[in-house]
This record gives sequence, C-alpha cells and structure tokens, in this order.
Amino acid sequence: MHDLRRTTASHNVILGASIQSTSKLLGHRNIEVTNSTYAHLDTTTVRDDLARTVNVMLGDVNYTEKVTELVNLFNALPSQEQQQVRALI
Repeated sequence: MHDLRRTTASHNVILGASIQSTSKLLGHRNIEVTNSTYAHLDTTTVRDDLARTVNVMLGDVNYTEKVTELVNLFNALPSQEQQQVRALI
C-alpha cells in the first residue's frame, strides 16, 4: 500500500502538481516531509528557472526547447547517474 501511495505522489509532482497540494493529498501535517521526499521531482520549476538564467546570460534568446531537452535527458538517466550529476552541480 505504501508503494502505491508513493507512486501516486511521485506522479502527482511529476505531472505538475505543487508540493503543497501533494502534501495535502498525502495528509502530511508538515510540508517539509513532502518536500524532502518529492521536491526533486519538480522539474517544471527547475526548467523554468534554468530557462530564465540562460536567457539573462545569453540575451533575449528563447532556449526553452533546449532546456526542456536537457531536462528530459536528465530524467531519462537511472537514479544513480542522476545523483552523480547532482553532486557535480
């Protein structure tokens, strides 16, 4: 049952739901429990932030597609490789 609960919460965040709504869905009293477990799945925020940074650094150029492609490539990596990449950043 716990695996189904975690899978549902993971997909909820991956599909764009906020950490706050996921926390309510799970019935967590403290949002930090949800945040520490599922925040890394919120790639939408990371993608948007990275797109803004690239835009500032390179001028008024739209790199959203490239950023999305990089995020998708990262998400396709096995979790151990994702952790190694995170350690480098």
